Amino acid sequence: MQNQIHTVLGASGATGKAVTHELKKRNLTVRAVERTTKLGGIETIKADLLIEDEAIKAIQNSSFVYLCVGLPYQSKVWQRDWLRLMENVITACEKTDAKLIFFDNVYMYGPAPLSVPFTEEHAQHPTTKKGIARKNTADLLLKAIAEKRIKAVIGRSADFYGEFAVNSPFYISFLQNMLKGKAPQVLGKKDIGHTYAYSGDNGKLWWHWL
Repeated sequence: MQNQIHTVLGASGATGKAVTHELKKRNLTVRAVERTTKLGGIETIKADLLIEDEAIKAIQNSSFVYLCVGLPYQSKVWQRDWLRLMENVITACEKTDAKLIFFDNVYMYGPAPLSVPFTEEHAQHPTTKKGIARKNTADLLLKAIAEKRIKAVIGRSADFYGEFAVNSPFYISFLQNMLKGKAPQVLGKKDIGHTYAYSGDNGKLWWHWL
């Protein structure tokens, strides 16, 4: 395993940094892929994963690929870009025989409120544009797995908090307000539970699959 390359797509985001941290703790060879940011201390490749050739170049020679990309939080962007990005990553993994770990969210489950306890067997009938976009993206990957194009697994997380997770609504409206001495705010119904995941824990989920 020490000679294998572990490539993290979207390595500068909260999940990408958490995954990179865990990989480095285990003295594994890490390659970071980012569109604009050059990270210190590890090999970094700048690539736009919406371009197939760049995705293939970024992933070549990889043994494991961690898809941790976070696209801009806009419905039209998700609808336009997620399927193309996933297809390019699948194609690149197929060409290099890399195993793919996709860090997904739970937007595809629905309709809300979700049942308690909540499992991956829950119905997937999303009612939002973002939810539909993520379901279509996950279904594309599941189809590629079923067709034996690649080996892959999907890990799904609820909204997360923790180190580097400064763009989440929970941080902006709740934790950041507390740090400023202001009243924390949360959107939601008081009688419906909401689960949050710690970004550091998310970064460890992949280890059990290797």
